Amino acid sequence: MVRNVDIQFHADGYERAKVAINVKIYNLNAWHTLQPYFERLGWNEHRFYGEVESIYEHMREDFWEYTAQQLAKEFGFSEIWSEGRGGGWLIPLWNGKEIREEDLTLEITNAYNDLRVAVKKVLSHANSALRRNLQDLWEEKEIEFLRDHSITIRSIEAWK
Repeated sequence: MVRNVDIQFHADGYERAKVAINVKIYNLNAWHTLQPYFERLGWNEHRFYGEVESIYEHMREDFWEYTAQQLAKEFGFSEIWSEGRGGGWLIPLWNGKEIREEDLTLEITNAYNDLRVAVKKVLSHANSALRRNLQDLWEEKEIEFLRDHSITIRSIEAWK
Protein backbone atom coordinates (compact mmCIF):
# COMPACT_ATOMS: atom_id res chain seq x y z
CA MET A 1 0.00 0.00 0.00
CA VAL A 2 1.38 3.41 -0.97
CA ARG A 3 1.50 5.75 2.00
CA ASN A 4 -0.03 9.20 1.69
CA VAL A 5 2.97 11.23 0.58
CA ASP A 6 3.51 14.32 -1.48
CA ILE A 7 6.25 13.47 -3.92
CA GLN A 8 8.25 16.43 -5.08
CA PHE A 9 9.74 16.77 -8.54
CA HIS A 10 12.49 19.00 -9.91
CA ALA A 11 13.71 19.84 -13.39
CA ASP A 12 16.61 22.05 -14.45
CA GLY A 13 15.89 23.93 -17.64
CA TYR A 14 13.95 21.96 -20.21
CA GLU A 15 14.68 18.46 -18.89
CA ARG A 16 11.96 16.15 -17.68
CA ALA A 17 11.13 16.41 -13.99
CA LYS A 18 12.51 13.76 -11.68
CA VAL A 19 11.75 12.76 -8.09
CA ALA A 20 13.46 15.17 -5.70
CA ILE A 21 13.49 16.46 -2.13
CA ASN A 22 13.70 20.18 -1.44
CA VAL A 23 16.60 20.63 1.00
CA LYS A 24 16.75 24.42 1.07
CA ILE A 25 17.20 25.83 4.57
CA TYR A 26 15.30 29.00 5.36
CA ASN A 27 15.75 31.26 8.38
CA LEU A 28 19.21 30.05 9.33
CA ASN A 29 19.72 32.75 11.95
CA ALA A 30 20.94 31.09 15.15
CA TRP A 31 24.30 32.85 14.83
CA HIS A 32 22.95 36.41 15.31
CA THR A 33 22.95 36.21 19.09
CA LEU A 34 26.56 35.02 19.21
CA GLN A 35 28.11 37.95 17.35
CA PRO A 36 28.58 40.11 20.51
CA TYR A 37 30.67 37.34 22.11
CA PHE A 38 33.07 37.39 19.18
CA GLU A 39 33.20 41.19 19.23
CA ARG A 40 34.51 40.94 22.80
CA LEU A 41 37.42 38.98 21.38
CA GLY A 42 38.19 41.83 18.99
CA TRP A 43 36.52 40.33 15.92
CA ASN A 44 34.96 42.71 13.44
CA GLU A 45 31.74 41.94 11.60
CA HIS A 46 33.58 40.87 8.43
CA ARG A 47 35.67 38.26 10.25
CA PHE A 48 32.65 36.95 12.14
CA TYR A 49 30.51 36.56 8.99
CA GLY A 50 33.44 34.89 7.25
CA GLU A 51 33.59 32.26 10.01
CA VAL A 52 29.80 31.77 9.93
CA GLU A 53 30.01 31.21 6.16
CA SER A 54 32.92 28.80 6.56
CA ILE A 55 31.12 26.75 9.21
CA TYR A 56 27.92 26.69 7.15
CA GLU A 57 29.83 25.49 4.06
CA HIS A 58 31.49 22.76 6.12
CA MET A 59 28.08 21.65 7.42
CA ARG A 60 26.69 21.70 3.89
CA GLU A 61 29.56 19.58 2.54
CA ASP A 62 29.13 17.14 5.42
CA PHE A 63 25.43 16.85 4.62
CA TRP A 64 26.00 16.09 0.93
CA GLU A 65 29.10 13.90 1.23
CA TYR A 66 28.10 11.83 4.26
CA THR A 67 24.69 12.33 5.84
CA ALA A 68 22.52 12.40 2.71
CA GLN A 69 24.48 9.56 1.10
CA GLN A 70 24.12 7.38 4.21
CA LEU A 71 20.40 8.08 4.53
CA ALA A 72 19.80 7.34 0.84
CA LYS A 73 21.56 3.98 1.09
CA GLU A 74 19.70 3.19 4.33
CA PHE A 75 16.39 3.53 2.49
CA GLY A 76 17.42 1.59 -0.62
CA PHE A 77 18.59 4.29 -3.01
CA SER A 78 21.82 3.67 -4.90
CA GLU A 79 23.09 7.26 -4.61
CA ILE A 80 22.05 10.89 -4.55
CA TRP A 81 23.20 14.17 -6.01
CA SER A 82 22.30 17.81 -5.63
CA GLU A 83 20.67 19.95 -8.26
CA GLY A 84 19.44 23.49 -8.64
CA ARG A 85 21.18 26.86 -8.59
CA GLY A 86 22.16 26.60 -4.94
CA GLY A 87 22.13 22.82 -4.62
CA GLY A 88 18.72 22.99 -2.99
CA TRP A 89 17.34 19.75 -4.41
CA LEU A 90 18.33 16.23 -3.43
CA ILE A 91 17.91 13.83 -6.34
CA PRO A 92 17.76 10.17 -5.24
CA LEU A 93 18.70 7.47 -7.76
CA TRP A 94 17.15 4.01 -7.79
CA ASN A 95 19.50 1.36 -9.20
CA GLY A 96 21.66 4.15 -10.60
CA LYS A 97 18.82 5.84 -12.48
CA GLU A 98 16.83 9.03 -12.00
CA ILE A 99 13.24 8.38 -10.96
CA ARG A 100 10.49 9.87 -13.12
CA GLU A 101 6.81 9.91 -12.22
CA GLU A 102 6.10 6.86 -14.39
CA ASP A 103 8.86 4.92 -12.56
CA LEU A 104 7.20 5.18 -9.14
CA THR A 105 6.36 1.87 -7.54
CA LEU A 106 5.11 1.11 -4.06
CA GLU A 107 8.66 0.24 -2.97
CA ILE A 108 10.18 3.45 -4.38
CA THR A 109 7.37 5.63 -3.03
CA ASN A 110 7.72 4.20 0.49
CA ALA A 111 11.52 4.54 0.37
CA TYR A 112 11.16 8.13 -0.88
CA ASN A 113 8.83 9.02 1.99
CA ASP A 114 11.20 7.50 4.57
CA LEU A 115 14.14 9.36 3.05
CA ARG A 116 12.23 12.64 2.91
CA VAL A 117 11.22 12.39 6.57
CA ALA A 118 14.79 11.54 7.65
CA VAL A 119 16.32 14.37 5.59
CA LYS A 120 13.81 16.92 6.91
CA LYS A 121 14.62 15.81 10.47
CA VAL A 122 18.34 16.41 9.86
CA LEU A 123 17.65 19.80 8.28
CA SER A 124 15.42 20.84 11.16
CA HIS A 125 18.50 20.79 13.40
CA ALA A 126 20.60 23.03 11.15
CA ASN A 127 20.15 26.14 13.32
CA SER A 128 21.14 24.37 16.53
CA ALA A 129 24.08 22.66 14.79
CA LEU A 130 25.37 25.98 13.45
CA ARG A 131 25.01 27.54 16.89
CA ARG A 132 26.87 24.62 18.53
CA ASN A 133 29.69 24.88 16.01
CA LEU A 134 29.97 28.63 16.62
CA GLN A 135 29.95 28.12 20.39
CA ASP A 136 32.76 25.59 20.03
CA LEU A 137 34.71 28.05 17.89
CA TRP A 138 34.12 30.84 20.42
CA GLU A 139 35.38 28.66 23.29
CA GLU A 140 38.50 27.80 21.29
CA LYS A 141 39.15 31.43 20.32
CA GLU A 142 38.42 32.64 23.86
CA ILE A 143 41.16 30.37 25.23
CA GLU A 144 43.59 31.75 22.63
CA PHE A 145 42.52 35.31 23.44
CA LEU A 146 42.98 34.79 27.18
CA ARG A 147 46.36 33.15 26.66
CA ASP A 148 47.51 36.05 24.46
CA HIS A 149 46.19 38.62 26.94
CA SER A 150 47.10 36.90 30.21
CA ILE A 151 49.28 39.80 31.42
CA THR A 152 46.38 42.21 31.07
CA ILE A 153 44.01 39.87 32.88
CA ARG A 154 46.50 39.31 35.69
CA SER A 155 46.87 43.07 36.00
CA ILE A 156 43.13 43.52 36.28
CA GLU A 157 42.98 40.81 38.94
CA ALA A 158 45.73 42.64 40.89
CA TRP A 159 43.63 45.82 40.95
CA LYS A 160 40.66 44.11 42.60
